[in-house]
Amino acid sequence: MRSRRRGPLVLFSGLLVFAFTSMPGRARAAGGSMPAVRMLPESPALARAMVLSQARHLAQLHRSQPRLEGLRRIASTEPLQVSAVDTKLVLAPSAGTVSSVSTITFVAASGTYGALYVLAPELPGVTFSDAQGALTSTPVGQGIHEVTLRQALSAGGSATLTVSAAGAPSCGGGVGGGIACQVNTTLTFSMSARWHAVGISGALDALLTPASAKLSVTVPDPVVVAASGVQTGKQANADQTTTYSFVNDTNGLFALSAAPFSVGQTAFGAGKQIGSYLLGPAASAAAAWRDAMKDIMSYHIGRYGPYEASKIDITQVPDAVGAAFGPFSTIFMPDSLVAQSPLDWQYTTTLAHELAHQWFGNMIDLADNSSAWLNEGFATFAEMEYTITQASKDFGIDYGPTYRNYHKQLYIYGIPVQADLPISSMQVRQAPLQIYYVLTYKKGAMVLGMIRHALGGNAELDKALKRYRLDHLGTRGATLQSLAASVKAATGKDIAPLLSEWASKAGYPTYSIGVERSKVGAKHRLTLTVDADRDFHVPEEVEIVGADGTRTRKRIEADGKQQTLVVDSDVEPIFVNFDPDKQLVCLSRGALEGDVILNGAVDGTDLIYAAWAVGQQAQSQQQQTNFADWADLVFDGKVDQSDLDRVTNNFGKRSGAGS
Repeated sequence: MRSRRRGPLVLFSGLLVFAFTSMPGRARAAGGSMPAVRMLPESPALARAMVLSQARHLAQLHRSQPRLEGLRRIASTEPLQVSAVDTKLVLAPSAGTVSSVSTITFVAASGTYGALYVLAPELPGVTFSDAQGALTSTPVGQGIHEVTLRQALSAGGSATLTVSAAGAPSCGGGVGGGIACQVNTTLTFSMSARWHAVGISGALDALLTPASAKLSVTVPDPVVVAASGVQTGKQANADQTTTYSFVNDTNGLFALSAAPFSVGQTAFGAGKQIGSYLLGPAASAAAAWRDAMKDIMSYHIGRYGPYEASKIDITQVPDAVGAAFGPFSTIFMPDSLVAQSPLDWQYTTTLAHELAHQWFGNMIDLADNSSAWLNEGFATFAEMEYTITQASKDFGIDYGPTYRNYHKQLYIYGIPVQADLPISSMQVRQAPLQIYYVLTYKKGAMVLGMIRHALGGNAELDKALKRYRLDHLGTRGATLQSLAASVKAATGKDIAPLLSEWASKAGYPTYSIGVERSKVGAKHRLTLTVDADRDFHVPEEVEIVGADGTRTRKRIEADGKQQTLVVDSDVEPIFVNFDPDKQLVCLSRGALEGDVILNGAVDGTDLIYAAWAVGQQAQSQQQQTNFADWADLVFDGKVDQSDLDRVTNNFGKRSGAGS
């Protein structure tokens, strides 16, 4: 298993960032006898994209806010339900104040309740009342109040609470070092449930999702309001204010942004609209941002199924929010991101991620709060897939292996073995932010990629994810078990063993690759032994490169910790690429130490490759590119003389009789 793990780190704005962007491929030089190094292009654009990918959404790490961490959302099928929430906000940007009045109607399907629990607005002077007057309340922590009812709520009955608060909000305490709300004359915003009341289960472990959620926001002209959910009305008032009305039929939580926005719309699909709410220089690129959204949404729809809402908006928020976030039907993007060009894929990675949350997080919610990767990892996977498509167009090559290898290295070299955790666990929820981020987002995305690999490719995965969406749309939250059930229903394949290893346990396999070349009569024989230290139930793939330049792919199904592949050919095999498309989260090394190119011998070619990798190390650290993980034989996050010594010490050794 893993040991002595540490890697080169680069810090950007306090975030842990790795930017390994390429590694040499191996191709036989025309007319020669030695493989030639084929370098993928070094891309400043990709490096910038990776920085943005890391920095973009600290505010999204826990999809509500710190006080809601650990709470799950449950539908209105519980013994205690919320039938409706109706919130009225009045924003006064010049005074920096907010007035909030929420009515919440609880319904008892069974049981008797003498008190109800409410997550109160983070505003001064919170009070609770019913139709007869004030009610007694007791804070129980994390912004939750226990409200004593005037008369107990019994099965079949309902109780309506009014929650009022007003004043200058306390906007500290946003996730990732950002802030959660702001009221000023430039740009007002509020994340999730900051300014409206939310019903909480009696066990204090879940938000009670309302059957109906409404929001109205009154602002002074010329301020415009954008909010998650769907706008249902706009009313001009006699006092030079306007009231905007919204409904949200997903989770009942509203996020909003208000400013003198420039507003634009683009038709999208049958009866759907893409909207933009942008300020200043970003407003001049509004049409281009809507076009980028249209392109990304079309891509996601093709992969994951139809989009349910009638609109999807891009809305500007201050950088103080900490990053982008993507609740139902509205994407909130910080100033610094919308100031970039939406024509370049390196600046649309964040948008692709947040738009993917319309599927993974909104249309498909979680029932198991310990498996946040089913939201964040899936959205990261969707972002990767879109970015790979765009980057491949720019570079004229398949950029998938490079991008996937970056995510793999971020996990393998970034998380010490003693800090590694299962991605489906409450421990990962409670882990330090950067460990949570790498495991939930990056490893989570790679696990979905390995599910694709196990299923046989994009066609089968897309079929499975479309079924997954249908199985969970507006009915039930997702779990590992329900994901496996959807995949099996769509493809006939059981991924439960794979999920058991990759999601419910920590770690990854280390493969020892044995290569032996020989002659059997007129045929050239390649005997390949793949020995894993643990069976992770994921197939392997190898590429055999022949002396004539041909490349032959062989798939080895996962059926244990050791597999042997024997291939006879008229063409002499020169070397082997293990996992050529970088689908697996793993370490792989030659069983013959020093055999870095996997040809069954430690020879001059290995020495040249290892020496090249040592020479690249300083440049890699300076440019955050081209980390040659395949040459890191000591596994310490660098390639230096100690790795070169592993080659020279075994120089001349061969596997088997050779050829």
